[in-house]
Amino acid sequence: MNITTIVTQMTILLLIMIVGFVGAKKNIFNDEVNVYASNILLKIGIPGLIISSVKN
Repeated sequence: MNITTIVTQMTILLLIMIVGFVGAKKNIFNDEVNVYASNILLKIGIPGLIISSVKN
């Protein structure tokens, strides 16, 4: 695997974590938003990850 790809993916993950942290600290993400985000992840994100891993 190319080191550039790994660094890019880790940077994206770090940015997502920072957005989540700042949003939680500023009370942008309340319980209702957390439920919707969890549903999106469970119904779209995980199946997409499974399909992507099978494709390669």
